[in-house]
Amino acid sequence: MYDTFIKHLKSYKSTKISLGQFETWADPQTTYPQFHRAMQTLLDNQILIPVRSSGTNAKNPPLPMAYRIQKSVLSQPIKQAIKQAQLCFHPSIRLDVYFRLAESRWSKDLPYIQQVHDYLTQRGFPQSEATAPERSFHLVGDEKWIDEKGGRKLLEAIGVWEQLKVTAMPDPLMFAVHLQQVGEQQGIYRHLIVENKTTYYAILPILSSLPYATLIYGAGWKVVFPELTAFQSSWEWGGMRVISSNILATSIMKVWRSGTRFLKNAGPCRQLNCIGHCCDSKHPPEKEGSG
Repeated sequence: MYDTFIKHLKSYKSTKISLGQFETWADPQTTYPQFHRAMQTLLDNQILIPVRSSGTNAKNPPLPMAYRIQKSVLSQPIKQAIKQAQLCFHPSIRLDVYFRLAESRWSKDLPYIQQVHDYLTQRGFPQSEATAPERSFHLVGDEKWIDEKGGRKLLEAIGVWEQLKVTAMPDPLMFAVHLQQVGEQQGIYRHLIVENKTTYYAILPILSSLPYATLIYGAGWKVVFPELTAFQSSWEWGGMRVISSNILATSIMKVWRSGTRFLKNAGPCRQLNCIGHCCDSKHPPEKEGSG
């Protein structure tokens, strides 16, 4: 019964508790002497401090009606366990954060920390980069652990994330090609990046009537991430011009419905990794009159 009380006390939010609360946690088959013995052990271990002003129950031997919980004493065993683990684990693994977290978090993370320790002890920190699924598999045998099961958060908490050299794995690029534009023009092509899938599929049916060689799905904020930066030099020097943003795409839809056409003339490309304005020239494309 003592262990049952300890388990409940660790998750109990308040620092003050009544005798009646312990009675609800006790097994219905428990006798009063057994109940009293468990309560007295909590008092002897200074986990509970009686509130004298609340009086005692009317039983023999009596028990105080209210207590204050000594949270620091209650957590002492787990703190000792964390300190002992720190001495045993790889020196790069830091466990300080677990002194501030719930014991349940420590119990949940400990098997994974042990696996990270085993990896570092046997192999050391990697010299080359690897994708999250690959590194995850090497660490704990589960490709989804880092990205989908809290692995990255744990690795950051214990201070080894950066040294593990996990590289981002970009999503596949989704785009549509305007074959007539590609076939007729030479040298310079213009490309429209839209930030969300709804806009992409709305423009897709009328791509053949627009002056763009490709329609590219930019996946929201991912359009400005390293995937695009990697292509920056080829876009600047290879003659490719890019227009980006949902604002421009929405304007295209409105202009299309009103019968207005965009001019194809544009100045030199100045900026490539932007969102919310035209990257094709210093200014957004001008419009001809409707018709």
